Amino acid sequence: MKQDETRWLRPLWLRIILTAVIAVWCGWEWFGGEPLWGVLTAGMLAYAIYTLFIAFPKETPPDDTTRPPGPPER
Repeated sequence: MKQDETRWLRPLWLRIILTAVIAVWCGWEWFGGEPLWGVLTAGMLAYAIYTLFIAFPKETPPDDTTRPPGPPER
């Protein structure tokens, strides 16, 4: 994921809620008797877990990345 795409996902509670909603949806489809949608939402759940918890960037670079490197300001 690009840095601009992860800015709104930075809070952990938001990533947990998003993943929980997908998990509830997956359970709803499996127990509701829709195996096709169950498989699709299980794939979405696996992707969300990997992207939002395993591969999510741990640290963010400073926001001042637009300036070229040079001597520090006084």
